[in-house]
Amino acid sequence: MTKVLLVDDHALVRAGLAALLSGAEHIEVVGEAVDGRQAVELATRLRPDVVLMDLSMPVLDGVAATRHIVAACPGTHVIVLTSYTDRRRVREAMEAGASGYLVKDCEPHDIIAAVRSAPNGMAPIDRRVAGLLQPKTAPKKPPTAERVSRWRRFWAGTSAA
Repeated sequence: MTKVLLVDDHALVRAGLAALLSGAEHIEVVGEAVDGRQAVELATRLRPDVVLMDLSMPVLDGVAATRHIVAACPGTHVIVLTSYTDRRRVREAMEAGASGYLVKDCEPHDIIAAVRSAPNGMAPIDRRVAGLLQPKTAPKKPPTAERVSRWRRFWAGTSAA
């Protein structure tokens, strides 16, 4: 049985997630938190396998709460479930120790699959934000004709000597 803690400041979201997950086999919702501070307290006390964490909440935001939960409960996997898809927030959440990142408009079966897979070492990442985790690298510019000619002259000169 996978124990889940739901963390979101919107009662309707928590109720919908609770109904979805309670209907899934081998998943048990063990608690609900309305802010990050309460999430840390409940995670420490309940030791869930998975925490579904919103990012934007009062008192303590989801990134800070994730950092605290991961430090206090090493066996707990935090999966961010949010509406944010920008690089900064995705990176902050993952650097804080989140095991996964889902966007709230994902399919219900994606949430169930993420909850089931995270305790098994999988990192459920929404395909729309996966590319944001790639390091920023400047695309390599092809050499200009002038640069190629210079290198050819150089190598021609060194092979003659």
